[in-house]
Amino acid sequence: MLKAAMSSSLPQSATSPLPQPHASPAQELPGEQPHQLVVEAHADINALLRVLEPFAVLGVTPRAFHGEVNGNMLLVHLEFVAQAEVAENLHRRILAMVMVHHATLGTTAPDSAERT
Repeated sequence: MLKAAMSSSLPQSATSPLPQPHASPAQELPGEQPHQLVVEAHADINALLRVLEPFAVLGVTPRAFHGEVNGNMLLVHLEFVAQAEVAENLHRRILAMVMVHHATLGTTAPDSAERT
């Protein structure tokens, strides 16, 4: 009864299910291929969130992630599957960030993107 009362007082957008990405990590759409992105950035408290934000905006879920801080530098290695245009868009967005010193985009062998 409480749940029904709460949901009726909330706007429709608050009770709607969240949008889902176009594909789960196990599903690939036509034209998608595995990529890797290596980012070197200033190790600011928000740096990791800022590097990951474009992935969320574009609906891309990284399949593998490794990050480490060395002194005042953050090194992030991400593996993901996307169309080439989306991967290049991610690369451009991340390179435009003030705290990013360097970012390299490359493709990976299909079996390395399948790691868990």
